[in-house]
Amino acid sequence: MIFFIFLHWLDNPNEEIINFIKERKILFIHKAGDEVVPLNYRPISINNTLARFFLKLIYKGIEDSWNLVSDSQFGFKKKLDTRIAVLNLLFELEKLKKKYKNKEFFIVTIDIKKCFDTISHILVHYALNKYIKNTKIKIWLQKYYKKEGIGVYQGDPLSPLMFGFISHFLIEKIKDLVHHVQMFADDLILIMEGPIAEIDKKLIIIYNIIEEFGMNPNTKKTLKSNQLSKIKYLGIWLRKKETSKKKLQKSTSQL
Repeated sequence: MIFFIFLHWLDNPNEEIINFIKERKILFIHKAGDEVVPLNYRPISINNTLARFFLKLIYKGIEDSWNLVSDSQFGFKKKLDTRIAVLNLLFELEKLKKKYKNKEFFIVTIDIKKCFDTISHILVHYALNKYIKNTKIKIWLQKYYKKEGIGVYQGDPLSPLMFGFISHFLIEKIKDLVHHVQMFADDLILIMEGPIAEIDKKLIIIYNIIEEFGMNPNTKKTLKSNQLSKIKYLGIWLRKKETSKKKLQKSTSQL
């Protein structure tokens, strides 16, 4: 019975069905900081059971599209985690230092405000047309993400892949301005060549690119440092004894 319901939903993506699937409860999860400040909470959406099961089946039909997302996006992907992202960053930095011994390199972290909430559905539609080959699923997703809308729900089974597509486009636009770029979900980190004045000029261009994607870079939170000990990436202070490269290699080898 459920199988036939799902087939009907897929074949008839009308407004009534789409709205039913979009119905959800929003839970607010405290991230950090003062608990009375609303901005310190992350909204997580929870669909009804039937709708969530249907969305997971849709996701299964397009899951292979992760192969098209940039290797510089480490978030959401199977067999990748924060340790691998940190290890990759350290490896790329060491490689650059060996290749360009007389140059000074800086780690630059950029905070993007409410990244999932501000994604343009125009970009989502572009990604769907570019990457989704199953016509029936593509049409359904185009109805689900109305072209005039913005944002993807955190907690929705489809959201990580949709964000993965957008982050792929963002990485492609930024990569020629820096020596290295990588993301873990919405955490953006760069390796850039000094001096600071030149970095600041390029950062203005990068901020503009981020804004072109409908996102809002929190420029006041941008961190630039040529000392790894001052960089905290994905909750890990780089080069601390307990998070040494050797220890990271040992932990990732067990994945």
